Amino acid sequence: MIRLRILSGQKKGADLLVRNFPYTIGRARTDNLRLEDAGVWDKHLTFSYDPDEGLLLQHNPKALAMLNKETFEKARLKAGDIIEFGATRIQFWLSEMEPRNLKIRERLTWAALIALALAQITLFIWLN
Repeated sequence: MIRLRILSGQKKGADLLVRNFPYTIGRARTDNLRLEDAGVWDKHLTFSYDPDEGLLLQHNPKALAMLNKETFEKARLKAGDIIEFGATRIQFWLSEMEPRNLKIRERLTWAALIALALAQITLFIWLN
């Protein structure tokens, strides 16, 4: 999951959590995040995930976008990157990990240790 923090534009201050890829940002009704700021095109940006390359960002070839004040066609994202397109600036972050609930695993481990100890005690008594 990734987090997108909108730094400028009409939705300034919004903090979005992206769970599914590809994820599109633009002016079109079909975009996952719809922005109507000046200079934003339909399907302006597309976030995708490739297991070999990581999190990738592409922009509409007809539109302009910059990553950390440099132009790009396709770029691998890093935490803290600033994406600028039209009148909008967005900061990219990796989202916080949700901790797993390990209660069942812990209880099964304790049960196995107790069963092992009881088996050893039983075996010791039986052999003596």
